Amino acid sequence: MTQNLLSYQLLLPVLIYALYILFMYFFMFLVRAKSVASGKTSIKYFKTYNTTEVDPYVLVVGRHLENQYELPMLFFILNILTIILNFSSPAFLILAWTFVGLRLAHSFVHLTSNKVGLRAKIFGLGLLVLIIQTFLILFFSLYVMS
Repeated sequence: MTQNLLSYQLLLPVLIYALYILFMYFFMFLVRAKSVASGKTSIKYFKTYNTTEVDPYVLVVGRHLENQYELPMLFFILNILTIILNFSSPAFLILAWTFVGLRLAHSFVHLTSNKVGLRAKIFGLGLLVLIIQTFLILFFSLYVMS
């Protein structure tokens, strides 16, 4: 595969994940609206976010969206850096899709059964993917500089 084609292909998992985050905002809005309409959450909660009158699932969904601005931000940085530096490779593309798949699995567990042990394992695998991507960029950088 040519380098340009790989770079364009690497954009796809990045954009898919970005769309997922945007979808989560829509989902959070629906969960909050339903919770307020059913009386499980007081509308006052959204003034200060400092009240006990809130449905626990509203908190889970909100925290889940916050999670998308932690480890996944490193995913975006590493993959965009790879494209800019023209270091795209089939291995990097596979790792990018693996990370997206793991994050979607993590989301499914978090928003359904919320089994912390399983979530932790999935999170750890995603972290491992990003560590590998980081070392690949480092390796390619050192190779180019030599």
